[in-house]
Amino acid sequence: MSIKHQLRGSAIGVFAATSIFSSVYFFSGASGQAEIESDEPLTIEDALSQVEQEDFTVLTNEEYSELRDQLLALENEILLLQENNQQDIVEEETTEEVEIEEETTEEEAIEEEDSSIIEVTLTVEAGMSTRDITERLESLNIIEDARAFEAYIMDLEQDRYLRMGDYDVSSEMSWDDIIDVLVQ
Repeated sequence: MSIKHQLRGSAIGVFAATSIFSSVYFFSGASGQAEIESDEPLTIEDALSQVEQEDFTVLTNEEYSELRDQLLALENEILLLQENNQQDIVEEETTEEVEIEEETTEEEAIEEEDSSIIEVTLTVEAGMSTRDITERLESLNIIEDARAFEAYIMDLEQDRYLRMGDYDVSSEMSWDDIIDVLVQ
């Protein structure tokens, strides 16, 4: 047999198999599209039941609006509680500051008797933060409140200009004078 006859025989076999499968498919009614091609339209109840079977929750517009309103009310309540908490914190800090000021006033009265001008050489080393520098100034009795001075430096945005080195500072210098010396 020649290749021509073999090819012709294979083509006839493929055609016959395809014809048989096609007739079984079309005439048996076992296609997956039988459900889709139904003449009945999908009702709302059928759609809801199908969605609920897939573990979804269906809400009416009224239920959705009510839940959204409840959410907004809870968010507003959280904001109010946060504001009240902030006010409580500020009041506590104010009370603490008053107590500290009273203690400081007593300490200042004692220090006034021994007060003298303190002059020192401050060494700012590599890696020292603004807080480290202000705490060192406080420990040397050049300034009284390291945190307040640090906040002042940050407010003026001078913290990025602080350089390492040796600086002569004294207790009679103002905060601005100390900053001017430290940023030279």
